[in-house]
Amino acid sequence: MLSVLIVIHIHLLLSGAVKPKCTAMLKNPNCTVPNLFLHLGKTGGTTFINYTSHYRPLIEHVRHKKVSLKRVCGHHCAVIFVRDPIDRWISGYYSRYRRGCPQYCSNWTQCETKYFEQYPSVGALAEALGDNSNSSEIYHAQQMVNCIGHLWLNFAFYLKGLETGYTKIGYVGLTDNLTTEFQHFTKKFNMTQISNHSFERFHTNHVNKTHVLSEKGRLNLIQFLAKDYYYMDVLWKK
Repeated sequence: MLSVLIVIHIHLLLSGAVKPKCTAMLKNPNCTVPNLFLHLGKTGGTTFINYTSHYRPLIEHVRHKKVSLKRVCGHHCAVIFVRDPIDRWISGYYSRYRRGCPQYCSNWTQCETKYFEQYPSVGALAEALGDNSNSSEIYHAQQMVNCIGHLWLNFAFYLKGLETGYTKIGYVGLTDNLTTEFQHFTKKFNMTQISNHSFERFHTNHVNKTHVLSEKGRLNLIQFLAKDYYYMDVLWKK
């Protein structure tokens, strides 16, 4: 009987049926050493890892498509930066419009080539997303969104499940006030030797660009990114 139980236990372990539980804890204000950075696209993550390089590999870096709140399980102090969803979305559009240059240059995909010709400005794309009088226009606008990772990899993707668990978040920064947030971060975790830098000098793409939208485009994006704003609210309320 004992041998049978041992075999069953080993089988469950190998099959993944037995998994360690992760204690749900929204925001951990008592953490003293950050050990995980969840890099959400277009939120200043590259700047963050450049200026905390002296503390790596103590801070594990998880970026873009690999980001999941489940990765926080087992870590005591995760760091995350978020950004106004519309401003982030605009930045994601122009990042690929520049083909990722100057930092991560890569040619347009066939899909991007097609739809950047159809929507040569972020304003045109934003207006098309809410054109209820033209189902074909909405379809093509959605297809362009699906082409560009930074447009569909949104907070609703990254932060799904935020309300229920897998989260031990020690610090939430706001990219819109990047210099101030970095100063708060470095002070909180006693990294004062990097706290005097003005980070916007090195990443001017963070400047708010919502002025490029028409009122119609802005209202369309507010509706389109409603889930992103919801998750932002959840973060700040916890």
